[in-house]
Amino acid sequence: MEDAAGRIPYFVMPFVEGETLRARFQRETRLPVEHAVRIADEVADALAYAHEHGVVHRDIKPGNVLLSGGHAIIADFGVAKALEAGVSAATSGGAASRLTGAPSRPAPGCDSRPNSTPSPASALPAPR
Repeated sequence: MEDAAGRIPYFVMPFVEGETLRARFQRETRLPVEHAVRIADEVADALAYAHEHGVVHRDIKPGNVLLSGGHAIIADFGVAKALEAGVSAATSGGAASRLTGAPSRPAPGCDSRPNSTPSPASALPAPR
């Protein structure tokens, strides 16, 4: 998992109190439009930041979006791909390092072929 300079990419996440977006959807079948837009905007900003730093999440879904303190936080970068380093930054190694998303539905624009390049823009609509 090392890059050419011998570095090993890793992610550090703080403990976050709150709930997942999936849990919120199970509790509330409809979110107020203002909340939905704010969550989508914050998730898009976080993904853009990760992409600017050469990381593609590859498994964004409601269960990986944490809602805490009125903010949306992306979690579970375990199958992220560190593009600049050219290595998978999987948290558990082994078979998990070859995953490109949840096995039943890989992230758009991602596949598991060794030379495939994820497409960060494929999962979001064009900006307004």
